[in-house]
Amino acid sequence: MQIVDPDAKKPDDWDDESDGEWEPPMIDNPKYQGEWKAKRIKNPAYKGKWEAPEIDNPDFVDDPE
Repeated sequence: MQIVDPDAKKPDDWDDESDGEWEPPMIDNPKYQGEWKAKRIKNPAYKGKWEAPEIDNPDFVDDPE
């Protein structure tokens, strides 16, 4: 991960018309600690993947078509 160098200053001899717009250099972010990952904790009450129970519907009428 990189950030704009906070100590960079536009050079005195920089000409926006001939050199283009000045962009400060990028440096490595010293606070970057790598990609964030959520901590995983065990759930003792976990019973596996949930499945919907199949129950009879007394009002169901099968459509012959």
